[in-house]
Amino acid sequence: MSVLLIIQEKSQFLEFLIKHHYYFLYHVVVTFYLLPLGEYGRQLREKSFENLCSDFGTDLMMEINPRKRELFKDLKIAGESEPSGKPFTVLEIGIGAGSNFTYYPRKCDLIAVEPVSALRKYVEESLKYAPGIHLKEFYGIG
Repeated sequence: MSVLLIIQEKSQFLEFLIKHHYYFLYHVVVTFYLLPLGEYGRQLREKSFENLCSDFGTDLMMEINPRKRELFKDLKIAGESEPSGKPFTVLEIGIGAGSNFTYYPRKCDLIAVEPVSALRKYVEESLKYAPGIHLKEFYGIG
């Protein structure tokens, strides 16, 4: 099995949130006001984050895609040139809604780890448009 590790910097994500004033709204209001509600608060925070991601996801992708193409180019090359002929395995931690599928090899197995379990439905929806990617495992840890 071949493994290629790509680490994405989160600074662009935070810069985007700050630039568009989402960081203050989400982080301060949602987290601090819902924290005392325990499990119910956690569920509300997850739903809020899910909505936040869907609201600005397209704008975020437009801003960071040029950098992502550069970060992921080796993944696509490595996956396309897998010598054994077996599907390349990709492990993505913090998969979100699956916005990185564009940068994956055409055919690969995917192991996904996501802290917000509710995003699994978005991953499965995104996989409909990426027929060569096979979701082998999904670990929702929150």
